[in-house]
Amino acid sequence: VLAQKQGKVVSRQTLLDEVWSDTVVGDEVLSRAISLLRGSLGDQRTNPKYIRTAPRQGYELIEPVLILETTGKKRRWLSLGSVAALVVLALLWLATPDTQPRASIAILPPKVHSDEADLGFVSEGIAEHLINGLSRNSSLEVVARRASFGVRDTDLNLDVIGDRLNANYLIEGSLRREHDDLYLSLFLVDIEAGTNLWSEELTGKRLAVLEDNALAAAQTALAGVTHIEQLITLPIAEAEISEIAYRKYLEARYQWTLRGEKRIARSIDLLREAIAQSPNFAPAYLALAQSLATQPFYTEVPLDAQFKEARELARQAEQMSADMQADVLALEGFMSMKEWRWQSAGEALRTAIEHDAVNVNARYWYSIYLAQLGRYDESLLHMQRAIELDPISAVFNDRMGLAHVYVGNLEAAEIYFEAAKDLGYLESTQPLSVLLYLLRRKAWDEMEAYLIRIGGDPGWVVPLVSGLRIPAKRDDAVRRIESYPTTALLQALKVPTWVLYGEHNRAFNAFTLDP
Repeated sequence: VLAQKQGKVVSRQTLLDEVWSDTVVGDEVLSRAISLLRGSLGDQRTNPKYIRTAPRQGYELIEPVLILETTGKKRRWLSLGSVAALVVLALLWLATPDTQPRASIAILPPKVHSDEADLGFVSEGIAEHLINGLSRNSSLEVVARRASFGVRDTDLNLDVIGDRLNANYLIEGSLRREHDDLYLSLFLVDIEAGTNLWSEELTGKRLAVLEDNALAAAQTALAGVTHIEQLITLPIAEAEISEIAYRKYLEARYQWTLRGEKRIARSIDLLREAIAQSPNFAPAYLALAQSLATQPFYTEVPLDAQFKEARELARQAEQMSADMQADVLALEGFMSMKEWRWQSAGEALRTAIEHDAVNVNARYWYSIYLAQLGRYDESLLHMQRAIELDPISAVFNDRMGLAHVYVGNLEAAEIYFEAAKDLGYLESTQPLSVLLYLLRRKAWDEMEAYLIRIGGDPGWVVPLVSGLRIPAKRDDAVRRIESYPTTALLQALKVPTWVLYGEHNRAFNAFTLDP
């Protein structure tokens, strides 16, 4: 239809009437269809090459088309630039009456009208609760768990937000506190039309109850304007959980998502305090287990003791709530992998994904698992799924960079590494992979700076990098490196360094000594 009227604005109603003439669909189907077409064509809403949005009117195909006659059938095939097949297949697929593209929604953390620091964590907690709850509805596509957080507190217009988040609808709002009461205002917005479809103000003293009420209200509002089924809201049963404990939990989760020695330590302290306040707080037990299990990879804390306590806490969390099963399996898979129990790790991670296909930690850890088995293409696919679910996670962007390194996509790797730094993730937990990336780029100065930044002594770092850069300096580099006391970092680097230097006997000896 757009091609037949190329160069003219086609109203939304005309598209609905002509494309879906034999079935009844809502506006969200058209919005999603346009979004899918743009995605297939590599088009953008804000700077379109093919499909332009005419605000509150419709759409215009701005790329000239060729009309090709086919033989044997009275059908015209459209050629749009160099992507004819994509357009035709997409149009035919979207026109199928049985195809009902899911409504897509993004949730922004409510804007905080206060200088109180803890309300920022409360705001993110409310958005997280809405995302998790709405994700249970199979007919609704909810934009990544933290994806929409990337556009919070900005002046972007709805078109830009919709383009970045690839969503038809948006839930936004505001949060304030007066005395002991929280006031939450929520709005449901049709991004394409730029209209406000629903609003509601909720109030309460207990955050957990306010979150559940917000989720129930949002589901009712969405059911009224889309084809989603109204689900029964399942409260977290927070009756025995204190307000103080819940807010400590929210901050702890925020700290853990950014990783780092100090952040994980802070997360652990907050979660222990939350559990002391509310001993039946199942999510806090799981969160503490995750923080303890990952801490050894950012500090010198012994792994065995941390894993032992993490497993006990995860078991307690699962006993308190059956909803924790997928998370517990994912964590067990991660710990088994770090213990080199490959079969157990793979089984646990695959089962976690089967139970919960949108479990981001399961996807993330399974990607690491596959990479360590040398299955790099599969690793990249699972990491792509994780990054779709949580595209502004600093840790996930870092890992996505590594996944691209393994398959040789260095330009893509650099984009994700830079994104990870911009999002607050300062260093990777896998220095050998980052060094491989820098080595392939021959980024010697960056390699030297990186090694020193993660704890390397300039006395051995400088000659090591010089030996890689200039083969004639390798003999001197070997002598200087061997004269230094061996640290964990230096020992880990000796095997690949000696291999690259051609020092095969030294590489073998270093490998057999590597704990």
